[in-house]
Amino acid sequence: MIAALRSHLAAFWGNPYGKWVTCLVAAVFALFIVLYLIIAAFIALPLLFGLGLVWLVMFAGSLRSSWQEAQALSTYRPFWLKGVAIPLGALVAGVALLWPALFLGSRLKSYIILAANYASYQNAASAELAKPRPRLLSWDYDGFLDNGIAIVWDSTRQPAKRLIKEEGAYSATCFHLIGYYYDCGIDN
Repeated sequence: MIAALRSHLAAFWGNPYGKWVTCLVAAVFALFIVLYLIIAAFIALPLLFGLGLVWLVMFAGSLRSSWQEAQALSTYRPFWLKGVAIPLGALVAGVALLWPALFLGSRLKSYIILAANYASYQNAASAELAKPRPRLLSWDYDGFLDNGIAIVWDSTRQPAKRLIKEEGAYSATCFHLIGYYYDCGIDN
């Protein structure tokens, strides 16, 4: 069995596309690792291992089935389709779904943080509404160095403008959560 697998892999590497496809897959996984470490390791690492595991399982399954079909090694077409094209298609689908998954994970995190702290946020907001001129309230929950991400309560419904004007932020980007609550990315 081991000798058969060795000869099959040798035939794959002897194929002109074998080394190219292997290098391409290794480059894409290297890109995944770099992007995941930079952008969102807490979400991306499970995706990396999941996609890698899916690719390895599909590749191993396709090697097994293509070995059974191509023992005579008369043609590389079944091997090319099942051993390379299908796993690469799964990899492309994973890359295409990566950014939407990260975006949805970030939005979901904002709603979870708001739901977990809603009672205390609402108490602070009702105390602020009792004042003649309500201020903007913000609760930081994430960020790095001079950038921050915060849940912001603003009764004027213009939190980005108020963060820049009143709080001295260099730039601010906000999206509406519920009521007067917003999730804002703040650059100081």
